[in-house]
Amino acid sequence: MKHLRSLVPVLLLLLLAAGCRNIVLVPVPEDFLDKDDETTAEPWTGEADTSWYAAGSSSFSLDTPEALAGLSELVEKGETFADKTVTLETDMDLNGKEWTPIGKGNRKSVDGEAVYFSGTFDGNGKTISNFTITGDPEASADQGYGFFNLAENAVIKDISFENAKVNAPEGDSVGILLGYGRRNLEISGINIDDTSSVIGNDSVASVMGRYYAEAENAMLTMSDIESSADVTGEKKTGGIAGIVSGNTWLQTFRASDIVNRGIVTGKGDGTGGIFGYHGNIHDSTMERLYNYGDVRIEDGGTAPYAGGIIGYGSGTKDDLAAPRKNTIVIRTAENHGDVLGNAAGAGGLAGIFGSAKSYDISDVWNYGNISGAKDAGGIIGSMSVSSAVWGRTDVALVSAHNSGDITAVSRAGGIFGVAGGCILRAVSCVTDESCTIEAETQNYIQNGNRDAGNIAGSFIGYLSQANAEIGNTDGTSKNEFIANVYSNGDVLIVLDNCEANFPMDWVSNAYHIRLSLLESSVASIEIPITSLYINGNDTSEIGKLIAPETAGVNIRYTGLTNTPETEGTGITEDDSILDTYEWTIPSV
Repeated sequence: MKHLRSLVPVLLLLLLAAGCRNIVLVPVPEDFLDKDDETTAEPWTGEADTSWYAAGSSSFSLDTPEALAGLSELVEKGETFADKTVTLETDMDLNGKEWTPIGKGNRKSVDGEAVYFSGTFDGNGKTISNFTITGDPEASADQGYGFFNLAENAVIKDISFENAKVNAPEGDSVGILLGYGRRNLEISGINIDDTSSVIGNDSVASVMGRYYAEAENAMLTMSDIESSADVTGEKKTGGIAGIVSGNTWLQTFRASDIVNRGIVTGKGDGTGGIFGYHGNIHDSTMERLYNYGDVRIEDGGTAPYAGGIIGYGSGTKDDLAAPRKNTIVIRTAENHGDVLGNAAGAGGLAGIFGSAKSYDISDVWNYGNISGAKDAGGIIGSMSVSSAVWGRTDVALVSAHNSGDITAVSRAGGIFGVAGGCILRAVSCVTDESCTIEAETQNYIQNGNRDAGNIAGSFIGYLSQANAEIGNTDGTSKNEFIANVYSNGDVLIVLDNCEANFPMDWVSNAYHIRLSLLESSVASIEIPITSLYINGNDTSEIGKLIAPETAGVNIRYTGLTNTPETEGTGITEDDSILDTYEWTIPSV
């Protein structure tokens, strides 16, 4: 029976109608009239109550903040709650008082000194508000912070946080929900509002700071999560998780229906709207990931890799002894925030993807503007995945769309800043015509090495030691389609049903390259290589071939009745010339 004030006039009329004339009105307290029948828990006093706990029970209900604080005290004393369930029965107002995280020790504590929460914590749709943690500068450098400090073999679900503040600038593994997780872990149904924030050092995020598998066949599941908290860290900083890693163990990762709306600010080692660092995971599938917050590498940060979804991503290490190395799968991802990097690797999906057996990526959209010192791409900043053990990595990218402007000091691309060391199969990948793609200066120096900068392409800024099959793709922005190709081995480039309406302009270190145009057109190609072999037929005239003005350059045409326009010197159509460099241009 809500809002008693609204019932008073009705009650008076009924009494008068019944003949009650001598009615005395007694003042009712204002706060009483406005209260609902539904009671709200009192703010936390700072005390802990453990009286609800019975060692023989497997299910517990908590209805006061003091009882919730008792959970932390019980775990501190050694109770892991393995095979037990703790359920919240009401919203909890922690009153801004300092919270003692649930879990004893830190991720590097020796056996016997750390206590991990290992049960099921069911938030039951309730809200924890005014939650505060302040880091201890005198604590171990490995100390983590969160509502849960340590959790393993646990389920944590259906909790909301309002006005949660975690301020631990020296902290390692820092999050609002969980500092450090390992082994089997399931996190779902988490919501964090925009009055919340997180500050930490290493592995920092709104939901979970750090996860390492640390056990064979471990599995991490994260689903139905949304956060609007701003996150600030030094390294491995993410909107949802700072680092997710299989460590050296076999591990399965499943992530789905995850949204970040907060601003993510880091200084390097992976800064991402959803995940800062994703690595050494043998079996990883991520679906329906959405970032709306800006991702920033803070001034003074020199370490690379910033991404709208993932800052740094990779699969497993080069270890053939590991029996499973499955494909990294990403299905449906959108970035709406600007990605502002000041070092190598900035992308709408990822700053960089590193070594893995293969990548299978589809339905990816970037709407934000991307900037970086080097290797900036609308979808992927740098795909650098060559492996001494596996050779070139298979990369499939299907249905990717970039609507953002791309700016870099060197090597910028509408889809990829750099694609290297891979067998790339890209289909239906488009950069909007309205986008600008710019590489600003001539030279970029990193680690003492100078790159020949100013490379920008509507599809790829720099293709290195990779085979590329590109289909159903428009190169309609105001730049080259593929700006630069480098190879010290065989490279095959296949354009299938592509409108590469801007030139390919490749530098002189390109060797052993073959090009095939299938139902495609290229405005012009400038290729200063040693020799070129073109194979075609009919009366097809595909674009314009510009030969370099270098003595000894040989270009061979075979079967072409209508030779493409040629410019420059050293051109020959002598069929007796045959070299290992082969360009194939079938008829349209």
